[in-house]
Amino acid sequence: FNKQITNRMREALRDLEKFVIKGKGTSTSTLGSSSVPRIMFGLTSKITTNVTTVTTFAESTLTAALRTCDAAGGNVDVIVASGLYKEIIDGWNSSRTRTDNADDVYKNLVSIYQGTYGVQRVVYSRWMPSAACLLIDSTKVKVLPLTGRSFHVQRKNDASDAEKGAVIGEYTAEIRNEEGMAYIYKP
Repeated sequence: FNKQITNRMREALRDLEKFVIKGKGTSTSTLGSSSVPRIMFGLTSKITTNVTTVTTFAESTLTAALRTCDAAGGNVDVIVASGLYKEIIDGWNSSRTRTDNADDVYKNLVSIYQGTYGVQRVVYSRWMPSAACLLIDSTKVKVLPLTGRSFHVQRKNDASDAEKGAVIGEYTAEIRNEEGMAYIYKP
């Protein structure tokens, strides 16, 4: 039972990460009902001020978006990228790749991007749309449980000898200074 609880908690956290990034929400009612669950808006839905659509993602695109975020008071410290955009960012390092004969590891990786507008960690997320990246000020994004609804196990008692339960939790993403963040994608 405890092993299954651990597995379901991991699953719930994975789902939470997915919805924080790409939750769609609804424009009519986010309160839900007995037949319609609440759905939170994710970062790709809530970042609307600095949205850039591109046909080709380049370092100049990233720099322009960082400049816009900086002008709006943002302090971008994390770049969350899809696999495709992470590969492109990693490729910016390909001309500087060096290996020694004694080294059995080939690296073509950018984990930290440093430029005029600061230092950003570059993170891959499988939940990003296929050709997209988010520029986030992590101090302005909080993932919080609704009152009394953090992840917990609710045990179900019945007459059998089996242990039953469910992992329950409801969270929301609080995003402050949305203007200081950006979303870049290829439509």
